[in-house]
Amino acid sequence: EGQLLQRLRQRLGPDVPIVATLDLHANITDKILANADIICGYQTYPHLDHYQVGYRSAVLVAEKLAGKNLVMARATIPMMAPAHGYTTTAGGLKKLMENGWIDVEI
Repeated sequence: EGQLLQRLRQRLGPDVPIVATLDLHANITDKILANADIICGYQTYPHLDHYQVGYRSAVLVAEKLAGKNLVMARATIPMMAPAHGYTTTAGGLKKLMENGWIDVEI
């Protein structure tokens, strides 16, 4: 993803907002952070929140185009949870995701 975003940035220049939507288990690299203006992650597995991720992405692009200063940050968590065999609809991953929710207005 970082290489793709870098190529897009080179072609589009610094003034065109680039949004990346990624799995909740994505490896967000320095190259991704350097070349995307906005990163929105899916909150469900299987991915049931396509609309919500697209909506959140569109709202953030509109805010960026309106001049709002958006900030991205990355935190690395010492955890490994394989995507296969887990779901956010039941079990341990559901509990983990529920504990991670914070109320953020978009």
